Amino acid sequence: MEKVFFRKFRINDETQSVVIVVSSAPLQAKEAEIAGFKVGARTQQNLQFGILPLTDPKTGESMKANHPTIKALRANLKVGDEMPGFRLATDSPIVNRETGEALDGLFWAEPV
Repeated sequence: MEKVFFRKFRINDETQSVVIVVSSAPLQAKEAEIAGFKVGARTQQNLQFGILPLTDPKTGESMKANHPTIKALRANLKVGDEMPGFRLATDSPIVNRETGEALDGLFWAEPV
């Protein structure tokens, strides 16, 4: 996949390291009603998601939640923003550490 779109930040509670969760298309939702309650539901099928771990280019260490770059990205990135220069590495799925099996539809994201 040659385009990825920002979905959210994920901060590890223990280490405070940050990854960006991306998707293969901007997420879309449609308003609906269930038993009289208004809800939103995703309308897309076959979305793929990616994990983009970030490192400090000077130190090579994982960026933490308090890193100035992370703070700036959190202030500026909006859900659905295209992230040019990155792609889903569909030949590199994320693997479940316990089972060793690839997770369906979840890949590493990487610079192009």
